[in-house]
Amino acid sequence: MSDNELPQNPTEILVVDDEPKIRELLTLWFKAAGHNVREAPDAMTALTMLSQHPIDVMTVDKDMPEHDGVWLVEQVQKAHPAVAMLLASGDDQIPMRVAMSRGIQGYLVKPFKRELVLSAVNAAAAWHKVAVKQAAAGQKAPASPIDEWLASTAGKKPALFPEPEPEADSKTDKPK
Repeated sequence: MSDNELPQNPTEILVVDDEPKIRELLTLWFKAAGHNVREAPDAMTALTMLSQHPIDVMTVDKDMPEHDGVWLVEQVQKAHPAVAMLLASGDDQIPMRVAMSRGIQGYLVKPFKRELVLSAVNAAAAWHKVAVKQAAAGQKAPASPIDEWLASTAGKKPALFPEPEPEADSKTDKPK
């Protein structure tokens, strides 16, 4: 889809960030791409908006006062499991507590790159559509790519912590 083509069924997006300039920037990009956008400056406002309006995708700032983004993701996951969530952070090092959070479809690293953000939103919107269909069929929401990775490593040592290579004998190049 080119920038001049608007989607037939626009995605309902909720931008949750305590920084007004970030909310304004994302809102501008999403509206230009043909999406419907709402803004919330904090987690509690976001939960109120979710109870009043259908939301397909949320971008959630990880570091907000009072309740952080991970707390918000956990609350939304319980009440609205088909909402796709993208966690945003200025830190490209994702803490383990965050990486292990279920329900997150992707991460957005600040400063944002427009193409990456829009691509992540499109992927999250596609996940949301599948989640809605599965919910209508009485099934659980699909796993996010992160959830699938976690499930595939259950009972195994995660690839993040690979076993060290055995030292080779310098004379034979065989492991000692």
